[in-house]
Amino acid sequence: MTRPGRPSAVLQGVAESTVIDKLSPDKLNIFLKHQPRVEKGSIGRFDIQLSGHAHKGQIFPFTLVVSLFYKYMDGFFELGNGSSLYVSRGTGTWGPPIRFLTFPEITVIDFSR
Repeated sequence: MTRPGRPSAVLQGVAESTVIDKLSPDKLNIFLKHQPRVEKGSIGRFDIQLSGHAHKGQIFPFTLVVSLFYKYMDGFFELGNGSSLYVSRGTGTWGPPIRFLTFPEITVIDFSR
């Protein structure tokens, strides 16, 4: 079931393995996942996971607290077995509309053969 204004491909309440099982290994698999959490059983079954959510902590010293919950806070990570992760710091905020010592970003990713 999708909410109005959301694409029908948005899956909520579905196990990650159910989604990963539908990926074709002979195609480029871009796995969009809001939170930058990586399930070990999924590594090697997608090419790149694109995530956000953590805002790199948004306001120092919350950066330190957020890093306790998220191993991957921002940037590019090689996960192994052909899988990578990119975590965007995002352009906006949550809660108070400010950032302190955590800069926003607009990410451009080019894919080529």
